[in-house]
Amino acid sequence: MEVRPHGPGVQVQISAGPEACADCLVPKPIMRSILHTALGVPEEAIELAYPGDETGAAAPAD
Repeated sequence: MEVRPHGPGVQVQISAGPEACADCLVPKPIMRSILHTALGVPEEAIELAYPGDETGAAAPAD
């Protein structure tokens, strides 16, 4: 996981090993909730990108 400041929030890039499948990752809304609690950043200010998302940009809130 890589977390970068971005404006008033953060960008988070989740990485997964070669054995991980898409079903191995929790849904983005749940991950945003976890990150909100851990980082103290509002969920709507967390841009989250999972493996397979478009390269170069974190996906906006779902």
